[in-house]
Amino acid sequence: MAALFPPPQPIFSESSALAHALRSYTSPSKSREKWERCFSDWQKPAKPTEEEEIGATERKIRKALDRSCIFGRSDWRIIPQGSHHNNTNLRRDSDIDMCVCLKNVVYHDGPLGDIPTFEELGRPIANITFDEFRAHLFDCLEAEFGQTAVTPGEKAIHINKDDDVKINADVVPAFTYQLFGPRLTIFGGREHPPEGIALQTTTGQLLTNFPEQHYTMGCLKNDLVSRRYKRVVRILKSLREEMANDGDLPIETRLKLDDTASFLIECLVFNCPYECFQNTSIYVDVVNCLNYLNSIFSQNRLLGSDFWDWKEVNGIKPLFSANQVWTSETARDFVLRAKIYLGV
Repeated sequence: MAALFPPPQPIFSESSALAHALRSYTSPSKSREKWERCFSDWQKPAKPTEEEEIGATERKIRKALDRSCIFGRSDWRIIPQGSHHNNTNLRRDSDIDMCVCLKNVVYHDGPLGDIPTFEELGRPIANITFDEFRAHLFDCLEAEFGQTAVTPGEKAIHINKDDDVKINADVVPAFTYQLFGPRLTIFGGREHPPEGIALQTTTGQLLTNFPEQHYTMGCLKNDLVSRRYKRVVRILKSLREEMANDGDLPIETRLKLDDTASFLIECLVFNCPYECFQNTSIYVDVVNCLNYLNSIFSQNRLLGSDFWDWKEVNGIKPLFSANQVWTSETARDFVLRAKIYLGV
């Protein structure tokens, strides 16, 4: 059995809200034996028929897209995404996430002060706005599934139909996204950019993602650690839910946990090294990951911390940056709360 990563002394201000929350709850809620039984159940995939459901949902959405009077079949690309597709979802998760991406409408980005121009790329400006595209996709889905089954959301269009054509899905409209790097020479030329998706929320916020790379890198990580990576992700997501619903914890603690993004937890485990996994017990894997993360977040900020180099599971986007909805403090808080709750 690999040795546990040493649990360093947490570093936080005594006046911080976190310190107050941790002082108010300091004893583990279960013994190790009971946690091991929980983990044995939590580590399992949500459903054995997950791939079949995702495939069936994709076919139904593709049928709806055939109603388009503007775009043909070759113009769309359907990209399964989210925790269902990545096999890190919990059994309580319901909706399947699908992205409908226009292939030939491209949003591009690049280094600050040197973003490629449309002229440089030889690319015309799109003749459709994102709002127009979202509205057209909504019309196609509504015509296929009915008005009562389709609801607009801030990012996705929700489909909830439970009669003869059962479907529960979040459909995300998106343009193709290309992220260019710096020029290879002073004369120009750039490497072929990684390709993802870009979308605008109804409030005007631009979001970018790389769902296909996320899936590939997650599977690779899982294979390298004997399929323990996704098991630990499911366990920590389930642990967060249990803590958020534990009435013995202070309300402010439960609210913070409820707001901790599942995607963030998945990325934190992804950045744990090979040595954290493949122990004789999945319990030891979980403790190793938490202790490793705690050791990194407890590094002296003046000397720099390794987590500033961490990437999302896609291996492209920085996990911590000004554009993220979470901060390193969010992640550090979750790790400390989880350790204290487990008694490790």
